[in-house]
Amino acid sequence: MIENEAREKYAQLLRNFLSGKIDNFKYEDAFHEIDFKSDEGINQIYCDVWHYYCDLRKHKLNDPGWGFESKENREAIIRFILFLHSSYEYEWPIASIKETILKLLTLGAYDRHFDKKPKSTGDQTVWPFYRRCDYERALSNPRLLNGHRI
Repeated sequence: MIENEAREKYAQLLRNFLSGKIDNFKYEDAFHEIDFKSDEGINQIYCDVWHYYCDLRKHKLNDPGWGFESKENREAIIRFILFLHSSYEYEWPIASIKETILKLLTLGAYDRHFDKKPKSTGDQTVWPFYRRCDYERALSNPRLLNGHRI
């Protein structure tokens, strides 16, 4: 289920975090104030963004030396924002609690070595979109990107 109001709030929060207007602690606090119940896209994007920052020390994504200068990382978060502004449902499989804990405990080795379930047929290069055509359709009419392409 798509929760448009929550997606709008989270997209703005990600924009503020990406631009350096807020630090990681404010990002975390503000995320937990967003009221969403059943939009799995919001939760999955939040879990993915967690990999881009340190939750032990206060910093901004654009702080010098933090390493977020990677074009791929910036493009990923811009793609997340684009998804949040879209009308697409999150279609990727959701990991169980057991799988999530195993991934964390094994630092990702669980996926590489033990998870033998068939992988999704979605296009990983445009995640959280499931299909490239959906991503391209959303990209052809982006909101808030001032015509910039990613």
